[in-house]
Amino acid sequence: MSKLPGLNGIRACACLMIILHHLSQTYNTSFTNPDIEFIHHLCLSSLQSCVTIFFVLSGALLSRRFWLQYLDDKVMPNLHVFFIRRAARIIPAFYSVLAITFLLELFIIPEQPNRFLRFFSAFTFLSGFNYKTFFPTMLDGPLWSISFEVVTYILLPVFMFGLFFSQKHYKHHAVFYWILALITVLLINNVSHDLQ
Repeated sequence: MSKLPGLNGIRACACLMIILHHLSQTYNTSFTNPDIEFIHHLCLSSLQSCVTIFFVLSGALLSRRFWLQYLDDKVMPNLHVFFIRRAARIIPAFYSVLAITFLLELFIIPEQPNRFLRFFSAFTFLSGFNYKTFFPTMLDGPLWSISFEVVTYILLPVFMFGLFFSQKHYKHHAVFYWILALITVLLINNVSHDLQ
């Protein structure tokens, strides 16, 4: 399968802009001049959309192998390999950062509500399902995204399985199938928010 260096490049640029956005959130604006204040405001207001760009491109690149197999009337890609690759990419770095920031938070910010609940929910990749656990640690806010990323790693093959299963009979309905899948996910999301 040919790679798409252009999309990977755009995703890398989006990732760098997300880092710049988060760095600009920590900037102390009390010691700034108007030119730097303009750049600071630009980083805060404009670059937050790069998170959406990053997630959309990641989803497109991850689903590409599934789509190529589907459109060529082949079997679904090996899910064992898919999950091993995703786990190898996410788990070691995430668990290391989570443990370090959790321990640092014990000493730096000792009075934190729901500390162990937040750690356990992040460890099990469920932190994004409740507002109390949304940010795994206060020292590393961007860790919120990992829960969403892992959930999409699970939802992608689940919904693709349904697409491959119906491939012989309803292949020309693939777009409608994915619209239905999107509506299902949005409904589940709304129900989970209502339960909180």
